[in-house]
Amino acid sequence: MAFLTDMVLRKYIPEPGISQVVVPEGITRIGECAFKGCTELESVIVPEGVTRIGYLAFHDCINLKTIKLPGSVEEIQAFAFENCKSLSEITLPCRLGSIEQGAFLGCESLRSIEIPDSVKQIGHFLDLWFDTVGAFEDCKNLKEIKLGLDSNFVIYKGALWTKDMTQKLFELAVE
Repeated sequence: MAFLTDMVLRKYIPEPGISQVVVPEGITRIGECAFKGCTELESVIVPEGVTRIGYLAFHDCINLKTIKLPGSVEEIQAFAFENCKSLSEITLPCRLGSIEQGAFLGCESLRSIEIPDSVKQIGHFLDLWFDTVGAFEDCKNLKEIKLGLDSNFVIYKGALWTKDMTQKLFELAVE
Protein backbone atom coordinates (compact mmCIF):
# COMPACT_ATOMS: atom_id res chain seq x y z
CA MET A 1 0.00 0.00 0.00
CA ALA A 2 1.33 3.45 -0.90
CA PHE A 3 0.38 6.95 0.22
CA LEU A 4 0.46 9.49 -2.58
CA THR A 5 0.02 13.27 -2.59
CA ASP A 6 0.67 15.68 -5.47
CA MET A 7 1.99 12.77 -7.59
CA VAL A 8 4.70 12.08 -5.00
CA LEU A 9 4.99 8.62 -3.47
CA ARG A 10 5.27 9.66 0.19
CA LYS A 11 5.21 6.32 2.00
CA TYR A 12 5.08 2.68 1.01
CA ILE A 13 3.64 0.33 3.61
CA PRO A 14 5.15 -3.13 3.07
CA GLU A 15 2.87 -6.12 2.76
CA PRO A 16 4.08 -9.47 4.13
CA GLY A 17 5.56 -11.71 1.44
CA ILE A 18 5.80 -8.95 -1.19
CA SER A 19 9.40 -8.59 -2.39
CA GLN A 20 8.90 -6.80 -5.72
CA VAL A 21 7.24 -3.42 -6.16
CA VAL A 22 6.27 -1.63 -9.34
CA VAL A 23 5.76 2.06 -8.59
CA PRO A 24 2.49 3.28 -10.17
CA GLU A 25 2.51 5.30 -13.42
CA GLY A 26 2.01 9.05 -12.98
CA ILE A 27 4.30 9.40 -9.97
CA THR A 28 6.83 12.21 -10.45
CA ARG A 29 8.96 11.78 -7.30
CA ILE A 30 9.84 9.15 -4.75
CA GLY A 31 9.54 11.13 -1.51
CA GLU A 32 11.76 11.31 1.56
CA CYS A 33 11.91 8.02 3.46
CA ALA A 34 9.22 6.55 1.15
CA PHE A 35 10.52 2.96 1.33
CA LYS A 36 12.71 3.38 4.41
CA GLY A 37 13.14 0.15 6.34
CA CYS A 38 11.23 -2.10 3.91
CA THR A 39 13.43 -5.08 4.71
CA GLU A 40 11.53 -7.65 2.58
CA LEU A 41 11.89 -5.58 -0.57
CA GLU A 42 14.21 -7.16 -3.17
CA SER A 43 13.30 -5.42 -6.42
CA VAL A 44 11.75 -2.09 -7.43
CA ILE A 45 10.73 -0.82 -10.85
CA VAL A 46 10.29 2.94 -11.08
CA PRO A 47 8.19 4.26 -14.02
CA GLU A 48 9.11 6.86 -16.62
CA GLY A 49 8.23 10.35 -15.41
CA VAL A 50 9.87 10.09 -11.99
CA THR A 51 12.50 12.85 -11.79
CA ARG A 52 13.78 12.61 -8.22
CA ILE A 53 14.67 9.88 -5.74
CA GLY A 54 14.25 11.57 -2.36
CA TYR A 55 16.37 11.86 0.77
CA LEU A 56 16.61 8.46 2.54
CA ALA A 57 14.03 7.06 0.09
CA PHE A 58 15.30 3.47 0.30
CA HIS A 59 17.33 3.75 3.52
CA ASP A 60 17.79 0.40 5.29
CA CYS A 61 16.16 -1.70 2.56
CA ILE A 62 18.78 -4.29 3.42
CA ASN A 63 17.51 -6.96 0.99
CA LEU A 64 17.01 -4.67 -2.02
CA LYS A 65 19.04 -6.27 -4.80
CA THR A 66 17.96 -4.41 -7.93
CA ILE A 67 16.23 -1.19 -8.81
CA LYS A 68 15.29 -0.09 -12.30
CA LEU A 69 15.37 3.69 -12.67
CA PRO A 70 13.83 5.33 -15.74
CA GLY A 71 15.64 7.76 -18.03
CA SER A 72 13.63 10.63 -16.54
CA VAL A 73 15.44 10.60 -13.15
CA GLU A 74 17.55 13.75 -12.81
CA GLU A 75 18.49 13.69 -9.13
CA ILE A 76 19.35 11.13 -6.47
CA GLN A 77 19.19 12.91 -3.15
CA ALA A 78 21.37 12.39 -0.08
CA PHE A 79 21.41 8.94 1.51
CA ALA A 80 18.71 7.69 -0.91
CA PHE A 81 20.07 4.12 -0.95
CA GLU A 82 22.01 4.20 2.32
CA ASN A 83 22.54 0.80 3.88
CA CYS A 84 21.03 -1.14 0.97
CA LYS A 85 23.58 -3.84 1.70
CA SER A 86 22.29 -6.25 -0.96
CA LEU A 87 22.04 -3.73 -3.81
CA SER A 88 24.16 -5.21 -6.55
CA GLU A 89 22.58 -3.79 -9.69
CA ILE A 90 21.53 -0.27 -10.57
CA THR A 91 21.65 1.55 -13.88
CA LEU A 92 22.00 5.30 -13.57
CA PRO A 93 19.84 7.13 -16.14
CA CYS A 94 21.33 9.24 -18.92
CA ARG A 95 19.57 12.45 -17.72
CA LEU A 96 20.87 12.17 -14.15
CA GLY A 97 22.51 15.45 -13.13
CA SER A 98 23.46 14.91 -9.49
CA ILE A 99 24.20 12.17 -7.00
CA GLU A 100 24.17 13.70 -3.53
CA GLN A 101 26.34 12.78 -0.55
CA GLY A 102 25.87 9.35 0.94
CA ALA A 103 23.48 8.34 -1.85
CA PHE A 104 24.95 4.82 -1.93
CA LEU A 105 26.55 4.81 1.54
CA GLY A 106 27.07 1.23 2.74
CA CYS A 107 25.93 -0.52 -0.46
CA GLU A 108 28.33 -3.39 0.20
CA SER A 109 27.22 -5.59 -2.72
CA LEU A 110 27.69 -2.94 -5.39
CA ARG A 111 30.67 -4.03 -7.50
CA SER A 112 30.40 -1.84 -10.59
CA ILE A 113 28.55 1.30 -11.62
CA GLU A 114 28.46 3.44 -14.74
CA ILE A 115 28.19 7.19 -14.22
CA PRO A 116 26.57 8.88 -17.23
CA ASP A 117 28.15 11.98 -18.78
CA SER A 118 25.10 14.01 -17.69
CA VAL A 119 26.19 13.83 -14.02
CA LYS A 120 27.70 17.20 -13.09
CA GLN A 121 27.87 16.74 -9.32
CA ILE A 122 28.71 13.89 -6.98
CA GLY A 123 28.23 15.07 -3.42
CA HIS A 124 30.48 14.67 -0.43
CA PHE A 125 30.94 16.55 2.85
CA LEU A 126 32.80 16.50 6.14
CA ASP A 127 30.84 15.10 9.07
CA LEU A 128 31.15 16.26 12.69
CA TRP A 129 34.31 14.18 13.13
CA PHE A 130 35.89 15.63 9.96
CA ASP A 131 35.50 12.38 8.08
CA THR A 132 34.52 12.69 4.43
CA VAL A 133 31.17 11.17 3.53
CA GLY A 134 30.92 10.67 -0.22
CA ALA A 135 28.19 9.33 -2.45
CA PHE A 136 29.81 5.88 -2.55
CA GLU A 137 31.23 5.77 0.98
CA ASP A 138 31.58 2.28 2.50
CA CYS A 139 30.87 0.54 -0.81
CA LYS A 140 33.54 -1.98 0.14
CA ASN A 141 33.27 -4.05 -3.03
CA LEU A 142 32.94 -1.27 -5.60
CA LYS A 143 35.89 -2.05 -7.83
CA GLU A 144 34.81 -0.49 -11.10
CA ILE A 145 33.35 2.88 -12.03
CA LYS A 146 32.72 3.32 -15.74
CA LEU A 147 32.84 6.83 -17.18
CA GLY A 148 31.93 8.13 -20.64
CA LEU A 149 34.24 10.10 -22.91
CA ASP A 150 32.62 13.42 -21.94
CA SER A 151 32.49 12.73 -18.20
CA ASN A 152 32.93 15.44 -15.59
CA PHE A 153 35.02 12.97 -13.59
CA VAL A 154 38.18 10.92 -14.04
CA ILE A 155 39.60 7.73 -12.60
CA TYR A 156 43.18 8.27 -11.49
CA LYS A 157 45.33 5.89 -9.45
CA GLY A 158 42.37 3.80 -8.35
CA ALA A 159 40.14 6.67 -7.31
CA LEU A 160 37.28 8.76 -8.69
CA TRP A 161 38.15 12.46 -8.97
CA THR A 162 36.51 15.61 -10.28
CA LYS A 163 37.74 16.33 -13.81
CA ASP A 164 39.91 19.22 -12.58
CA MET A 165 41.52 16.83 -10.05
CA THR A 166 40.73 19.11 -7.09
CA GLN A 167 38.53 16.64 -5.22
CA LYS A 168 38.96 12.93 -4.66
CA LEU A 169 35.44 11.52 -4.42
CA PHE A 170 35.96 7.81 -3.87
CA GLU A 171 38.75 5.26 -3.53
CA LEU A 172 37.94 2.08 -5.46
CA ALA A 173 38.07 -1.26 -3.64
CA VAL A 174 41.29 -3.18 -4.14
CA GLU A 175 41.05 -6.62 -5.75
